[in-house]
Amino acid sequence: MNEFEILYLLSEHNNRIWKIIQFWTGVSFGLIAVAHVAKQVISKPIAIVLSILYTAFSMFLGNMLLIITGLNNALITDLTNLPDTAVTRTQIARLLIQISTEGEGILLIITAMVGTFMAALFFSGMRP
Repeated sequence: MNEFEILYLLSEHNNRIWKIIQFWTGVSFGLIAVAHVAKQVISKPIAIVLSILYTAFSMFLGNMLLIITGLNNALITDLTNLPDTAVTRTQIARLLIQISTEGEGILLIITAMVGTFMAALFFSGMRP
């Protein structure tokens, strides 16, 4: 693969990650809204079932994110190992290589996702 193809695949993978995170966030806040609006109607067993289904759904999407992240890491490795030619790497390629080696920001993403997950479970009925 050449640099353009790798950059295109990285862009597609990052778009897929973003769409998964947006979808999961919408489901999470939807669960919180349903639990808040219908708290008198939803019985404890139904709230527990909803929480179990939400947890399974979150684990499935989390696994998808891990797979796509692994693919991204492999593409970054391929990008890094491209032979140097007379044409220097593009600025975006250099930036992606630099960002991938620093790893900053992933802690914020994980913190936000875990916090949203815990809030959704808490408000959906798993609270004591």
